[in-house]
Amino acid sequence: MTELIPSLPYITLDEALEQVPEFQALAELPENRELIEISRSVEGMKRHVSCHTSAIVVSDGRLTNYVPLFKDRHDQVATQFEGKTVEDVGIVKFDSLGLRSLSETHDCLQMIEANHGVKITLEKIPFDDRKTYSLVSNGHIAGLFQLETSPGMLQVVTELKPDNFEEFSTIIALYRPGPIENGDMQRYMDRKNGLQPVEYIHPALESILKSTYGVCLYQEQVMQIAHDIAGFTLAEGDILRHAISRKMGGENEGLLAAQREKFVEGAVKKGFDKEETEKVFESLEPSARCAFNKSHAVAYSMLAYRMAYLKTHYPHEFMAAVMTGEADDSAKIAYYREACEKLSDFLDVEINPPPLAANES
Repeated sequence: MTELIPSLPYITLDEALEQVPEFQALAELPENRELIEISRSVEGMKRHVSCHTSAIVVSDGRLTNYVPLFKDRHDQVATQFEGKTVEDVGIVKFDSLGLRSLSETHDCLQMIEANHGVKITLEKIPFDDRKTYSLVSNGHIAGLFQLETSPGMLQVVTELKPDNFEEFSTIIALYRPGPIENGDMQRYMDRKNGLQPVEYIHPALESILKSTYGVCLYQEQVMQIAHDIAGFTLAEGDILRHAISRKMGGENEGLLAAQREKFVEGAVKKGFDKEETEKVFESLEPSARCAFNKSHAVAYSMLAYRMAYLKTHYPHEFMAAVMTGEADDSAKIAYYREACEKLSDFLDVEINPPPLAANES
């Protein structure tokens, strides 16, 4: 039955029943009614505890004076409070990109130098390598930072088929609950692939949204629209973006109403038609509510792309590095071995057993 539930983040059982007639038909069978009722009763409960991949907290004293702590499955000390609550109790939280992917990349570079005598500088890796984009577009994303997260991500990269870094960097911004639920992800891919015409609610938006096929994907685009249409400063545009993003659940309704009025008034003063301006604001709301920070997307994408480049041109060293990095996870090792076998259809990759007779002194 679970295979009939749409693969959408945060979809509820009732929404799935409404959207999928086959699922509803099974749910109405006498032998399944109790299962559905039990499922409803546990829906929304916390299933597991996870840790932010790169968040660090700093306090002016002992952390135990502010938050309860625990050790995660990797034996690392972590807060029991989630991010928003941590900030509410007065602790500074910031993200630092200190990830296993960085260590694996470093190990890969060392192996490349040892095996080939080539010293690669990450900053000099070209962002226009067609073979790298071809590898990603063919779905060979195992081991790549942020891209190997789920089957849904595999669908995105193979359907989007990025052929330049601008498009590559949108992958991380697209595959998120907001763009999936409001249709922006599919709309972007359809327009990129010529399956849907690129349209703008107002001609003035073309210069801002052209690079994303008319889809408002980034926070910076929201701020620029507020600046160009309504005369907001970029700081005021960020306040508008924040007001829209916090609208969910009725939060900040008063602030949003005030921002809407200010937006329309500012646009009319700049010569825009009031009715058209209101349409622009209404079209902006769904996308702006879940817009992603572009600099964040680009920074993550740079690491993902560089790893993809190394995987494309030095597949043996790359896969050896990521498998070594996950040596304590047998399931991950099996996953990467399978990925190597699939990769061999695309690149020259050979899997050898460990040299048990070798003895390094």
